[in-house]
Amino acid sequence: MVKTENRIDLLTETFHNKLELDKLYSRSEIEDLMDKKMDYYYNVTALTYNRWNKGMNFVCPLLEHTDRGTYRYLGADYPYNGILSHFPQGQYEEYIIGKWDNGVLKFTNPNIRSFKDWVKSDDNGERMVSVGSKVTVLRGGHKEFKFLLSDDSGGITDGYGHVSTESKLGQLIKGTTKGSTFEFGGLTHEVISIE
Repeated sequence: MVKTENRIDLLTETFHNKLELDKLYSRSEIEDLMDKKMDYYYNVTALTYNRWNKGMNFVCPLLEHTDRGTYRYLGADYPYNGILSHFPQGQYEEYIIGKWDNGVLKFTNPNIRSFKDWVKSDDNGERMVSVGSKVTVLRGGHKEFKFLLSDDSGGITDGYGHVSTESKLGQLIKGTTKGSTFEFGGLTHEVISIE
């Protein structure tokens, strides 16, 4: 049996030789490449800078998850900037567990210093706005508005107006956390709750 460290080296080398930097690939293209070159199946999520889950045994950041089933190849030791999130098993809610700054990862929980620490912990991170989130914002410091971030616009669910992820407002609120602020329509909006 090949040790995990050797598999990671082989995986990194295979991707470096077969994939083009900064190019988008589908999950199936990545899985096909691994199937042809590797003796072991890797969860593509374990190969991303920005999405992990606690069911993984290891991580080897090489890709950026950009959309459902789509990944950008960045390579090893990339100076990545952005959030690191996860979906707890059996849930649809997304949580921020860390942030990358020029390739250096800092977990949101200061007691967590590594992937293994995070996996062993009960820490789910900080809830963030993602598709399906019911979001309450304070507009201009005094008026509350309720939005449901959705793949489509129009309609109301439980008093929350649907906002498309493709809309300007949807793009502004996606990925925010409680207490985040953004400018829209000339006014400051603050996220006061996420369900």
